[in-house]
Amino acid sequence: MSVMDFQIDGLVAAPFTPMKDNGDLNLPLIDPYVDYLVAQGVLNTFVCGSTGEGASLSMAERKSLAEKWVSAGKGKLTNVIVHVGGCSITDSQELARHAESIGAQAIATLPTCVFRPTTGKQVAEQLQIIGAAAPSLPLFFYHLPDMSKVYIMVEDLLDALETVKVPTFRGCKYTDYNMLDYGRCLVHSNGKYIMMYGRDEQGLCALVMGATSFVGSTFNYAGKIYNRMRTAYDNGDLEAARKEQGWT
Repeated sequence: MSVMDFQIDGLVAAPFTPMKDNGDLNLPLIDPYVDYLVAQGVLNTFVCGSTGEGASLSMAERKSLAEKWVSAGKGKLTNVIVHVGGCSITDSQELARHAESIGAQAIATLPTCVFRPTTGKQVAEQLQIIGAAAPSLPLFFYHLPDMSKVYIMVEDLLDALETVKVPTFRGCKYTDYNMLDYGRCLVHSNGKYIMMYGRDEQGLCALVMGATSFVGSTFNYAGKIYNRMRTAYDNGDLEAARKEQGWT
């Protein structure tokens, strides 16, 4: 399967990272965690993101965590997406290579922190470098301006990718409230890219805009609610969909 054949639909949980009282990883808890997600109809995970506190973990911890999610999810989860972003592009390349070697289905990255890109073209150039480290894996840009402080219009990134070639680029995890930019990205990509929406509390808004995949922290425990919302919306029952969104 080529990178561009990769598809994802529905809910993607951004899992919490289980830890012991002393701060060490508590990896055995991930096995029942996977089963709990599956029971809610959540078959995809986005590992080591902001909910999972990936930026606070060491390289060794991030690798161990990714390995455990991939192994625990085998035969149960459809996709394990590993976030590889950080302050160092070299570290991101190493994490990307590692994710590829352990059998993750895709990778994602925030822009570099502290010394940040300021334009869509600069983000595209970072994606080009990181994506080349894992040439068999789909790559997603993690747009989280509230935390990354990289305030670009993602549509500008998609424009830049017309000239800055990133063969593995598959789309974005769009975690922002700017529905204008998000909607323009959907129109711009015209189905070419996967635009996963990342603000759970605006999930219904994103559905109306045309979203088909969602990444969120509340899917860890409210997956059934969001799946009911999606079903209601798909069936044309907007009143029921609003009610389900209201629970969140």
